[in-house]
Amino acid sequence: MTVTTHTIAVPAHAAGAIPAFVAEPPSGSGPGILLLQGIFGVNGHIRRRAEQLAALGYVVVAPELYWRIGRGIEIDEADGDALERGLAYRRQLQLPVAIDDAVTVFEHLRSMPGIFRRSGVLGFCLGAGIGFGVATHAGPASAVLYYGSDIPGQLGRAVHVRCPVLFHWGGDDDYIPEETRERITGAFAQRDDVESYVYPGASHAFDNDRSPVFSRPEQAAQAWQRTTEFLGRTLPVGHH
Repeated sequence: MTVTTHTIAVPAHAAGAIPAFVAEPPSGSGPGILLLQGIFGVNGHIRRRAEQLAALGYVVVAPELYWRIGRGIEIDEADGDALERGLAYRRQLQLPVAIDDAVTVFEHLRSMPGIFRRSGVLGFCLGAGIGFGVATHAGPASAVLYYGSDIPGQLGRAVHVRCPVLFHWGGDDDYIPEETRERITGAFAQRDDVESYVYPGASHAFDNDRSPVFSRPEQAAQAWQRTTEFLGRTLPVGHH
């Protein structure tokens, strides 16, 4: 038995439907994970991570956050103009609207057949900022947030994040300086269920092996191991 994938369309709050990639475990059921893309769309990196999470026993849904701009937008990070194109799409995205769309998909995920009662959120880059918004609005059971540059503007809502959180940061991230990281983690300083790791020498998007800045595979592997162990504790596959 293998992981299966397909796409769905989730009705948006106002009008239209949000396309989403779904990866299901061999069992067909498990806890849900809302997987949120970076600026490059639901591309190969996101689909691979979705399938890896599904292989661990999770039902994973990755919505196209750019769907209001265009359908099927995905960029190969190795393309010469990838960053320019990704940032252009990001500038067109309205963050509050994207958070609302993500919450909508998260609520749909929790109601899908075969989903265990508890579901979490995992986001990369842009998706980590949106995932933080989901954590403040929708009460996930767990949140894993990789290098979220859109988190600082939402710190006023940190008190509404009640689930365990795992933060990953690149030590040499050009978009998130040390003082910003410390401000974010400082908002959770009194929480013993919030973990934060900095990977020395790693740049922004250090998880993505298609990125031109990918140079620390051992740190990407360490962060992913911490992610799966954290999910195993906070969103265990064997518990309904």
